[in-house]
Amino acid sequence: MNQSEGPAGTEKINTDIITLTRWLTEEQRKHKEATGDFTLLCHALQFSFKSIAYYIRRASLINLSGLAGSSNTTGDDQKKLDVIGNDLFVAAMKSSGMVRVLVSEEVEEAIVFEENPNSRYAVVCDPIDGSSNLDAGVSVGTIFGVFLLAEGSKGSKEDLLHPGTELVAAGFTMYGASAQLVMTMRGGTVNGFTMDNALGEFILTHPNMDMPKKRSIYSTNEGNSKYWAEPVKEWCESMKQAEKPYSARYIGSMVADAYRTLLYGGIFAYPADKKSPKGKLRILYECAPMAMVFENAGGQAVNSHMRRMMEVVPEHIHDRSGIFMGSYDEVQKVIDIHKKHGSLSDSAIKAWVNLNPSTPWANKLAERIKGLPFGQYLHTSPPRRRALTGPVDPAQLSLWQMFQTFSLPDPEPQTSDQSSSAFLTKLPLDVRMMIYEMVLGGMIFHLDAASPKGRILLQVCKQPSAINDANHLCHELSAIPPSSAPREDYKDATGLLPLLVTCRQVYSESIETLYSANTFEFTKHSAAFRFLKVMIPPQRLHDIRHFRMRMQLPHHPTINSRSRRDWQDLFSFFAHEMDGLLSLRLAVQMLQPAQASIQTTKDAEGAEWVMPMITMATDAHRRRGCRVELVTGGITHDLQAISRSLILEYPNETAEAMLELTSVRVHESIRLSMGGHG
Repeated sequence: MNQSEGPAGTEKINTDIITLTRWLTEEQRKHKEATGDFTLLCHALQFSFKSIAYYIRRASLINLSGLAGSSNTTGDDQKKLDVIGNDLFVAAMKSSGMVRVLVSEEVEEAIVFEENPNSRYAVVCDPIDGSSNLDAGVSVGTIFGVFLLAEGSKGSKEDLLHPGTELVAAGFTMYGASAQLVMTMRGGTVNGFTMDNALGEFILTHPNMDMPKKRSIYSTNEGNSKYWAEPVKEWCESMKQAEKPYSARYIGSMVADAYRTLLYGGIFAYPADKKSPKGKLRILYECAPMAMVFENAGGQAVNSHMRRMMEVVPEHIHDRSGIFMGSYDEVQKVIDIHKKHGSLSDSAIKAWVNLNPSTPWANKLAERIKGLPFGQYLHTSPPRRRALTGPVDPAQLSLWQMFQTFSLPDPEPQTSDQSSSAFLTKLPLDVRMMIYEMVLGGMIFHLDAASPKGRILLQVCKQPSAINDANHLCHELSAIPPSSAPREDYKDATGLLPLLVTCRQVYSESIETLYSANTFEFTKHSAAFRFLKVMIPPQRLHDIRHFRMRMQLPHHPTINSRSRRDWQDLFSFFAHEMDGLLSLRLAVQMLQPAQASIQTTKDAEGAEWVMPMITMATDAHRRRGCRVELVTGGITHDLQAISRSLILEYPNETAEAMLELTSVRVHESIRLSMGGHG
C-alpha cells in the first residue's frame, strides 16, 4: 500500500485504502461473465450492516433496548432492535431489485418480492443474532447467506431448501467495539473488513483469512452438559484432562464466539441435547453460512451426527441443528470420538446394508450402533424361489428383504432357506472362481446418484468399446432403468446381487471378484466419494482395480487452503486406501473461473497443484504398474507417457527434479487443452 509521510514526527498515512466497494468492483472484473447483479446485492447488504451498526451504537440513548412485546417464528422473545433490524434488512433487499426471496429469523414465512420477478437471488439472514445480550452491551451480529435461484424459478421457500454447498456467498457482521464484516464466496477465500465510522466505509483489514489448524481453546455452554450425549461429554472432558488443558472462552453470542474462533483458532460447539434433540441453531441462516466461512478459511463444520454441515438439507426454512465448527484438527477430534462411540447416521447404516448386508464389518459396527439384526443375515440366506412346498414364516425373512433391496412382493410359498448350493460345492475351488469371474467380471459399471442423498444407481455398460466417447449413452442413467434398481418382480432383477446372495459360500468366495474384475465409472464425484467412504467396507477398497471418475471444478484446486487440502487428500486416498488400483482415469471439467485461472497461470507456478497427482501416479506405477490418465478439454493426458518422455530427455536428473519437471509439463498440457497460449 502507498504510504504518505506528513511533517516530521507524525504518523504515516495510508492513502491506498481498499474499501468493500472497491474490493467488490475488483472481484467483479475478474469474472468476464459477471452482470453486476451480485455486486449491487452486496452493496445493499453492506447498507443494512451499516444501518444496524448505527442503531446498535445508539440503542441505550434512544430507548431501543428491551423487549418488543412479542416473539419471533422460532419462539425467541423479540427485542426492539430485532424488529428494527429485520425491517432494515427487508427494505434494503427489496429496494436493491436483485432479491426475489428473503428468509429472516424474525418472519415465519419466506418473503417473496413480487416487485422483482426477474431477480435471480435469494437471501437468508438472522438480522441480529444474540439479541438477548443487547441490554448487557455484549457483541451481537448479523449472519447472512446468498443463493442463486434455479433457471425459471418463480421464487418460493422451497427454492431455499438446499444444502449449504449451494450458497454462492455467506458471512456475518459483528457489532462490537467496531463493526467487523467477514465475507466469503463459493470456493473463494475469506476476507475481513472493519467499519471506519469516520469514512462510513468497511475497510479491508483481514485479507485471505486462514485459521490455525489447531488451537487449545474451546467455546461451548457447559451449563447444558448434563443434557449432552455421551460422546460430547467425553470430548469436553478430554480437553480438561489434556496434558495442557484447553482454555474455555464462551461469550454466549454465536457471532462473537465464531469471530474469535476464526481469528485465533479452536472450536465452537452448540450440540443438540436432550432438551433440544435437533439442536438450537437454524440450519439455513446460521449453521450453513457459518460452515461456509469456516471451511473456506481452512476449518471444518459438522452437525451433531458428525455429518458435514454444508451438506445438511433443512426440512423447512426454520429447521434446526447442532453444530461443531472451528480449526480442522479440533473438529476432527470430535468426529473421532463419535466414531469410537459408533454415532453414525441411519442413512449410512442403511447404505451399508443395501450394498454389503452380510459382511462381518457391517455386522460388528451396525449391531453395536442400532441393535439391528445383521447377524441374522449371516446365518439366514434370502429365500430362493424353488418348488412350492409351503408359506414362508415371516420370522425367516432376512434383513436383506426388510430393506426391500429387490422390492419383493408379498411372501409366496417357497422351500426352506439354503445355506449353500449343492452343485457349486461339488466343483473344485479353481473352477468355481472361473465361473464367478465369467459371470461377475469383465464389465464396466456406470454409477450415479440422482441427488446428494439419493441411492447409488448402477448401470452395466452396453457399449464398453465406446467407453471413452464423450457422448457415451450409458451415462444417461436417468433415462435408462439401472440394472440393480428395485423391480416389481424378483425374476426381472438382472443385476449382480442375486448371485451374491444365493448363499453365504457364494458370497464369501465371489465378492472380491465383483470389485477386482470390473471397472467402476462414476459420472459424479460426489456419488463416488459417498460410495468409497461410506457405502463399502474399507477392506473392499483394496480390491478395486479399475476406477474412472468425472469431476467438476468450479474454481482452481488451490484457491484456498481447504481446496488445496481436499485436492491433496483426494490423491492421498487413491494412493493409500485404494492401493490395489491398476488403472485410474479422471475426467475433469473445469468451469469458467477455474479454466480462466489455469489459462493464465505460468506452468512453473501451476505445477504446485499438479504435483500431488504426479506423485501418486509415479508411486502407483512404480509399485504395481498402475496407469493414471487425466482428461481435460477433451484431451487425454497419459501421465506415465509424459514422465517417460522426460526421463529420456533428461536422463541424469534426480527423482525430485523429475517430479517437478513432470508436473510443469503436465500443467502445460492441461493449459493448452483449455485454449491457453503456447
